[in-house]
Amino acid sequence: MNKPYPQAYLLAPERVGADAADVLFIDDRQHSIDGAAAVGIRGVLQRENASTIAAIEAFLGE
Repeated sequence: MNKPYPQAYLLAPERVGADAADVLFIDDRQHSIDGAAAVGIRGVLQRENASTIAAIEAFLGE
């Protein structure tokens, strides 16, 4: 099972008992981010470290 299949995104949250809404997915490909979003997982498109770190900090601060 690989991305962008929905079950590929849901496997990790299911294994740790997390809700998809509590997961942040980081990838460097927009289609992968779109796949995660389709199942309720927030995504960050990795382009540069500073913006990704800021997105992680914002996510953790919620």
